[in-house]
Amino acid sequence: MELQCICKQLFGINLYSAICKNITDEENGLLVNMCYELVEQVAKDFPIGEEFYTKTTYFGHTLKDERRLDFLRDQITTHVKIYLEAMNVDFNVLDIEVDRMWFNINRKGEFHLPHVHRNTTFAGVYYIDVPDDSSLMFMNPIPRFVSFPKMNPSTSNGQEIDHIERVTAKTLLLFDGWVIHCVPPNRSTKDRLCIAFNVNVNPKPAS
Repeated sequence: MELQCICKQLFGINLYSAICKNITDEENGLLVNMCYELVEQVAKDFPIGEEFYTKTTYFGHTLKDERRLDFLRDQITTHVKIYLEAMNVDFNVLDIEVDRMWFNINRKGEFHLPHVHRNTTFAGVYYIDVPDDSSLMFMNPIPRFVSFPKMNPSTSNGQEIDHIERVTAKTLLLFDGWVIHCVPPNRSTKDRLCIAFNVNVNPKPAS
């Protein structure tokens, strides 16, 4: 008797990547200036001082009400709509809110440990100015990659143990907030500047 079977790949993870060509060099320059401006501000606002914040490479207030970033929020919202549309989701029935935003500076040797963005629909990063060979690393959450760490990724339905996403200036990434990701060390003497953010997507209230 001939056996009938089907092998399916489940639980794919979406990653959206785009170059924000509509952000002008002048607007990008504004983001560079704001990034360094916040370094100085954080050093004044927190008694622990600038040294701690430069080592952790996290700067900021949530920037939710920072009007100078309205153009970037608009760009992010546009890309979220494109992302939803690609997943066959009708964004017209949804409220899209760019929630928390914060600047990051990675100087030479600095990095971010694996983490997730809790209590949000999408996490995202906009890369303001970066050295060559900059990237964001994603960890495959499927448990079998923990159970069988020596599995050859090339023979496992195209699944990777880790995924390295290369980025350049003006790259914007969007992904589910629960996906574990980290930032590899900056090997360059050039600072790596970006702004991370969360996006909440919810059904519009009934009218």
